[in-house]
Amino acid sequence: MSNTAIEVSMQSMNSVDVVSQSPPSIELTQVQPSSISVELATIGPKGETGSIGPEGAIGPEGKPGPNTIGGYGIQVQTLNVGDQLRFAGNYWENISQTSLTDGGNF
Repeated sequence: MSNTAIEVSMQSMNSVDVVSQSPPSIELTQVQPSSISVELATIGPKGETGSIGPEGAIGPEGKPGPNTIGGYGIQVQTLNVGDQLRFAGNYWENISQTSLTDGGNF
């Protein structure tokens, strides 16, 4: 007898399904007087999973998040290409790139 993984699942109070990759050998012992019915069904191996279907409709956009970084407010004024953010003690602000360099002539 080979070792084969089986799956046992309760179907109702008096029913059990046994799933095995090879034909199982089942032995039943009747504990109390009752009728026992055994059905054996051969089911082939599970086939390959099919391709994923198309995505469903995109849901509504969520509400905007807070205008903060690390809990501190962001105050952006006259935003330009190359601006940087700096922490001004209790808020974030944008500063121009030219105030950080000599105007780009370095």
